[in-house]
Amino acid sequence: VHVKSNLEINLEINADTIRLDVVYNDAVFENSFIEQFMMHYMSIISPLMKNSTSEIGSIDFLLEKERDILLNEFNTPTVDYPTDKTVVDLLKEQALKTPDRIAVAFEEHTLTYRELDELSNQFANYLIQKKGVKPRDLACLILDRSEWLIIGMMGIMKTGAAYVPVDPNYPEKRKEYIKNDSNCNITVDAAAIEEFKATKASFTTAPLTGVVLLPNDLIYIIYTSGTTGNPKGVMLEHRNIVSLFVNDDPFYDFNENDVWTMFHSYCFDFSVWEIYGALLFGGKLIIPSSEVIKDPFEFMSLLIKEKVTILNQTPSSFLNIMGSLPSGDIDLKLRYVIFGGEALFPKYLEKWYRKFPGIQFVNGYGITETTIFTTFKIIDDEDVRTNVSNIGNCVSSLTSHVVNTKNQLQPVGVIGELCISGHGLARGYLNRSELTSEKFIANPFEPGQKMYRSGDLVRRLSNGTLEYIGRIDHQVKIRGHRIELGEIESTINALDGIERTVVLPNTNEEGETRLVAYMQAVGEKPEMTGIRLALVNKLPEFMVPTFLMWVDEFSTNSNGKIDKEKLPAPGYLRSNSDVIFKKPRTKVEKSIAAIWEKELKLSGIGVDDNFFEMGGTSLMAQKVVNAIMKTLNKRIPVTKLYQHTTIAALVNFIEGDKESAILSNKRKEKNNASSKDVAVIGMTGRFPGAKNIDEFWEVLKNGKETISFFTKEELDQSIPETLRNDSLYVAARGVVPSVKMFDARFFGLTPKHAAAMDPQQRLFLELAWEALEESGHLPEHYNGRVGVYAGTGTNTYYQKNILPNHELIESVGQLQLDTENEKDYISSRTAYHLDLKGPAVSVQSACSTSLLAIAEAVEAIRNGYCEVALAGGSSITAPINSGHLYQEGSMLSTDGHCRPFDSQAKGTVFSDGAGVVVLKDLEEAKKDGDFIYGVIKGVGINNDGGGKGSFTAPSAEGQANATRSAINDAGISPATISYVEAHGTATPLGDPIEMDGLNLAFGEQSKKNYCGLGSVKSNMGHLTAAAGVTGLIKTILAFNHKQIPPSLGYEKPNPVIDFDNSPFYVNNTLASWDVEGPRRAGVSSFGVGGTNVHVVLEEYEMTVKEPLQQRPVQLLPISAKTNTSLEGCENALKAHFDADKEGDLADVAYTLSTTKASFGTRRFILASNTKEASDVLFDKDNKTAQSSVVRAVPNEVAFLLPGQGSQFLNMGKELYSGEGVF
Repeated sequence: VHVKSNLEINLEINADTIRLDVVYNDAVFENSFIEQFMMHYMSIISPLMKNSTSEIGSIDFLLEKERDILLNEFNTPTVDYPTDKTVVDLLKEQALKTPDRIAVAFEEHTLTYRELDELSNQFANYLIQKKGVKPRDLACLILDRSEWLIIGMMGIMKTGAAYVPVDPNYPEKRKEYIKNDSNCNITVDAAAIEEFKATKASFTTAPLTGVVLLPNDLIYIIYTSGTTGNPKGVMLEHRNIVSLFVNDDPFYDFNENDVWTMFHSYCFDFSVWEIYGALLFGGKLIIPSSEVIKDPFEFMSLLIKEKVTILNQTPSSFLNIMGSLPSGDIDLKLRYVIFGGEALFPKYLEKWYRKFPGIQFVNGYGITETTIFTTFKIIDDEDVRTNVSNIGNCVSSLTSHVVNTKNQLQPVGVIGELCISGHGLARGYLNRSELTSEKFIANPFEPGQKMYRSGDLVRRLSNGTLEYIGRIDHQVKIRGHRIELGEIESTINALDGIERTVVLPNTNEEGETRLVAYMQAVGEKPEMTGIRLALVNKLPEFMVPTFLMWVDEFSTNSNGKIDKEKLPAPGYLRSNSDVIFKKPRTKVEKSIAAIWEKELKLSGIGVDDNFFEMGGTSLMAQKVVNAIMKTLNKRIPVTKLYQHTTIAALVNFIEGDKESAILSNKRKEKNNASSKDVAVIGMTGRFPGAKNIDEFWEVLKNGKETISFFTKEELDQSIPETLRNDSLYVAARGVVPSVKMFDARFFGLTPKHAAAMDPQQRLFLELAWEALEESGHLPEHYNGRVGVYAGTGTNTYYQKNILPNHELIESVGQLQLDTENEKDYISSRTAYHLDLKGPAVSVQSACSTSLLAIAEAVEAIRNGYCEVALAGGSSITAPINSGHLYQEGSMLSTDGHCRPFDSQAKGTVFSDGAGVVVLKDLEEAKKDGDFIYGVIKGVGINNDGGGKGSFTAPSAEGQANATRSAINDAGISPATISYVEAHGTATPLGDPIEMDGLNLAFGEQSKKNYCGLGSVKSNMGHLTAAAGVTGLIKTILAFNHKQIPPSLGYEKPNPVIDFDNSPFYVNNTLASWDVEGPRRAGVSSFGVGGTNVHVVLEEYEMTVKEPLQQRPVQLLPISAKTNTSLEGCENALKAHFDADKEGDLADVAYTLSTTKASFGTRRFILASNTKEASDVLFDKDNKTAQSSVVRAVPNEVAFLLPGQGSQFLNMGKELYSGEGVF
């Protein structure tokens, strides 16, 4: 065998002898290694000659001398430690030794050892007396960083219980899993701490008596990543911690003068080392805030200010922190810098190793299952020179063995699995007996003892220390956290649209390990943003892959396994839904882009690209702010990079006037002389029989009833047979079939989350976008504050479709389901998805919900809480094809028809629908040139109170007061109101009460029957939470068309109502709305429970301005997220042109250019009139229509008129006539 001339083996076999000659390069191989190699060869040959069928791998070829060195010289007997002590005992002893020294500090709060001991005694008594905690219970500890973390831990331990740390920032599903798996008896969270604070004086500070705590009792259970898709709990006992810190041969000389920082999460066992390393030796433990932890400059400042002596870090974090070291001579007080959590390659430390010779840099290797640290090695010149990850040898309470797959010792220099035994071995895994048996095996070298199989590959060096090589399995460490790649793969594979996933670690040039997920899709590839969002909601931040990569298929090698060498290099993939590339232009933008490109190892970063979606990590973020500090001399807290994740946003923060940005949100005070009128500048809706407000007007104008009447076969199959066959079952209601369709990806939602979401929220989200786009107030075009005031009906979809689906609940998570289904979140969800910065208020008042939302939005605009407001409601019932069971005396109709104010009125039907209006101060709307549909002049809101027949009964007085309040608020006379859109539920009792209320509100009028009455419920039933906004939209449309639509089902008045002697009449035919003065109307909506709302409206006459110049050709831009959507937009535009052939094309061009969102898939049309535009849209091959997918925005645009070629008279006339700029 000849390999690169470094080693040559010659084998000569004769009849009686076998001769082996080895020729080697002594610059590569030591003589002792070659001798060992030859001796091992002889040890293998001998037994094979005796039994040629022996398996070579099973032959133990070690020499006795080697075995003795490995077992006894390289592994000294484990030292003694106080086996009768617990951590609680040691903490009590330390409190007696140093009672007045500072034990714990968080920001401005400090606790001495005495105070900590007494306060934790009180907390333990609280847990026992108030929460019933007993010895050997488990308590989930879920707290933010503060001194209360330590008090909580100590209090739990003093009760005899063990704590289970759960990070408050974990996804809800992970928190719930840990709670359920550990079966915790109690949760110590912020609420528990506040309760204790309020009652602290009632609990004694004296030491607890009667609690028996043993060294082999559990102290904590830390959950680490698991291969099954769920984390696993590692059970540690008091004796494990005691043996590590307090023994006869300590590695360190910690003392009461040391200052420590608790840098790491208390869910990561590195923090256990920091906590007890300080508190068991009288040191001071400083707990930095989360903000300081994230910001290397702030943390370095803390190290210097607090004179920290013991620093514990992962290598990658340390390098970032040291990058913030101020220039010049810095007097760091550090004695030790102890590394752990990930492999250390000493060459990265050389600069600091040389700069600070007084600091001992220690490479520590640890495993949760063997109690934090397993080995230590003080870094020396040789380590820096060779750059070998030498992890030293075991701490004195443990022993180490390097074995092969047969659990036989490996000789020096040969790679094998590291196994650990000794006092630090954990009890095992909670609820995972099989895994415990697999990993904690019988120790063949120490009979009667256990040995933990670490899964880490090492090799023993000739001096007895260990070199770390890597992992056997698919486990990696990211920023100190041990991660099973299988758990991430399982999580991604569970997402919609994913066929298969492979997750791999990738190490960058700085030695930082990142995760890369290679995904194969089922059919169309899901959007990356949706995948990333889903993972953030399911996995801790450190487990979310930095890079998400698509592969069409996974190549395999000859063994049928995935060929990882053929997978693409990790990088940022710009998907169709990502922002369009915009090149940096300013000096600051270019400087930051250069820094990002260097750190992310990417080229061509745009100002709107997201740092973290391109592969940025928390460690990279720290490097970036350090580089910005050095390059631009701008100090940026690292938290600002999490808030301003694009270059554009970051530059705006750096260069912006922070004070003016805050002042711009001050409420705009209106003077007393200004109008309180609020303009309706946008309207949209989905109603039974109408997909938009144009179709809605056609329904109203033509007097159509759009209630659906279902046959038994058409009824939803979930309705029991007995119910659908019941003679009193009325199979009728108004429905909105389009609610079954929803473009989840348009709003950045995954299909699974969209399916889990209340359709009422989905529908409102659609309408909110439409309304803002129609009115030109999407955030892209409007930078004012836009509020959201909205409400929904009862969420029957959740009851009927989600709760029975246990698999969906498990995969999505209860918290996520709550935010997608609870009424509380309709407004805030809309604000989130549409990026709206005004108030987001969810309004609930039963049937009057949407009109109350409008009234509240009006007040918000009047009071300056926002400049624009979305307001309305959404009501969808599941199942859609359903009806109701008629009951005598209820508000529901006997036959599915609704006849308000008629003698045959027998009730209403509950129907589906939704509506949204956009509101703005009238003066502002006029100034901004908005299209104004109508004006809200007055609003009235109240409740009936208790003076009525029952909770559900209406009250004439209550309704009258709300109506009169609105009239007074409008500052008008009721004599000027010529139409009222009534609540009109068509019940024999409700209609007369409503009329009494209206008569009371209007008072005695000299003129009779001048005010028309109607109710949209006669057309389509009661839209419950959306009823009020529907009535308002109907009334404003009537303003615009100057016609009052008919109220259906009215032939003969309810005999209890005296219309002849009232101001009112029921308008049951389409009538011209002719009045003297402005048209005014009232809209009523009354909720079950007595919340009454009335709104007074007034028409607004838009003045059409003729343009001073008219372009001969108009440019019509169209854009969408996909080609399919683009075609839909084109079809809608063509339908508009065909319906309004005389329309002004310039108005359409202006609207398309100034109000619509700009997406990547684009087309533009050049046309002179609507017919030409329609023809172009019909003919896709026409040269006047162009389309493309925009990937990048041009950096600069210039129009060049070179003046060369032939000149002619009037050659610039068209530009001069049609373009103002010329």
